[in-house]
Amino acid sequence: MLLEMFILYCTHTVLVLHMPRKDYRNVSVPTGIHSALVEVVGDEKSLYTSVSDLVKEALREKIIAIRSQSIVPGRRQSGGNGKS
Repeated sequence: MLLEMFILYCTHTVLVLHMPRKDYRNVSVPTGIHSALVEVVGDEKSLYTSVSDLVKEALREKIIAIRSQSIVPGRRQSGGNGKS
């Protein structure tokens, strides 16, 4: 009985973790990078409460930096074919 409850709990948890919200998508990262993110979040001085919060902020900052450049790789320019 206890084993069955544990399996049910694990199955439910995995399903919940792998069902992104309608307006979200999942992205895989290498294990080493994920371990570093977990380490940062786990630090008692960290301002982040989850790996996803840290990743969202880092990606926002990177997108802002890329968009602030004069030419964005992959962005279609007038008259171009969109290839860099």
